[in-house]
Amino acid sequence: MKLVNATPHQAALLRTDVGAGDVLGVAIVKSTFDFDDRGATAPAAEPMPLVKQFLETPFGFFHDEHFFKKQGVDLCVLGHVRRSKPVYEARVRMTWGPRRWELLVLGDRRWQRNHGTQQLVPSRPAAFTEIPLGYSHAFGGEVKVGELAYAYPGNPKGRGFYRTLQEAENQPVHNIDDPRQAPATWRPAELRPAGWGPYANFWALRGAAAIVQDPKTHQIVNVQPSLFNHAHPDLILDRVEAGQEITIEGMQEGTIRLAVPAPPTRLDLSVGAESRELEAPIDGIFLWTDSRKLVVTQRARFRYPIRAHELRTVHVQATPH
Repeated sequence: MKLVNATPHQAALLRTDVGAGDVLGVAIVKSTFDFDDRGATAPAAEPMPLVKQFLETPFGFFHDEHFFKKQGVDLCVLGHVRRSKPVYEARVRMTWGPRRWELLVLGDRRWQRNHGTQQLVPSRPAAFTEIPLGYSHAFGGEVKVGELAYAYPGNPKGRGFYRTLQEAENQPVHNIDDPRQAPATWRPAELRPAGWGPYANFWALRGAAAIVQDPKTHQIVNVQPSLFNHAHPDLILDRVEAGQEITIEGMQEGTIRLAVPAPPTRLDLSVGAESRELEAPIDGIFLWTDSRKLVVTQRARFRYPIRAHELRTVHVQATPH
């Protein structure tokens, strides 16, 4: 099987033998666009490459993008919450069609005794002009257990995770909260990391939703496609339609509005004398708000027979607009 990419977009091809002389294939295309304040898009001069193995960003973690299937459509936002003048808190809201998400971003705080009681309360937030909307500022982190570090499984890179009141006292509180959960607690059982950036597939929220274990032996009996998603579990969409608007308020002092583009590439499969267009829906939307980049991924899954002396090709072409 040969991949012929006639576009400036990044593309890759995967194949696996499924028996009976058939092969399952997937073609992956990653397209990068610049967008302006009006939401108009244009192909970027330097497209972002497909991730191999792992990519750490200030806003989250991408695992390998070379896989066969995931669940629905990833929606990720990567960027800083910025203000021209110092503020103590900011609310960031995102709307897509009927769905709405909100995050509360607070300046640095510490856990303090509540007037000599056995309760801890957050200190007054410090003023800020910029905070990355990433998991390093969401609930999580690690504590020392003797000489060893014990990390919070849902977000080992965060802050605010403590096992006891004594560990938490005078220590930092996380900055990013989901307003639907109680913000004024250090108890990990009552919290989960909030964020809009890419969430690693080896962290607990992803694994809990995607990996099925035998309750007696604890052996893995099934793995769901959602293990390969990149978005926070709260931001996986069933599907997207071209023209649907995404609105983000509060990341910066202006509102970001973008329409979901039509799939930017068309994929055709040729096997011998036979040829057909592949269904290649959008399965990822990634907004880099600081650099004004929109990244779109498509994934076409297909099956074909292996017959001797036949040419087999996937052609990637730009969709005319």
